[in-house]
Amino acid sequence: MKHRVRDDLINSICTCSWASTPLESRDLQPNSQAIMDDLSVDGNTQDMLTYLKSVSHDVCLVAIDFAGLTTRSEDIIRLVETNPSLKKIAIETFTQCNQVFIFNTKELVKDNDLLQKFEDRNYFIQRSK
Repeated sequence: MKHRVRDDLINSICTCSWASTPLESRDLQPNSQAIMDDLSVDGNTQDMLTYLKSVSHDVCLVAIDFAGLTTRSEDIIRLVETNPSLKKIAIETFTQCNQVFIFNTKELVKDNDLLQKFEDRNYFIQRSK
């Protein structure tokens, strides 16, 4: 991912949690740091949430697959409402349909059809090993 994304910070989401776990509850386990070290990432879900709350510039959050972020639309709503710097969410789905979805967060939280994309996860995506 570091080669495909030009950014200052690469956080791993859901390293120790299910996609259906609320974002605020993820990566609280003691083994989270060891897993992050193995993945060569700059932080975990908790670090990302802290970062989003601390910045004053606009942020675009990028995830691989919708479930790479969450399978709970209420998490998306809460994430946007509590982080005014989060302006866009981009979801890369190249493994399934070779598309990138870029959502304006203000429009996303008001559109149930768009939010449903995060809930519609009925099959597993094979990740590279």
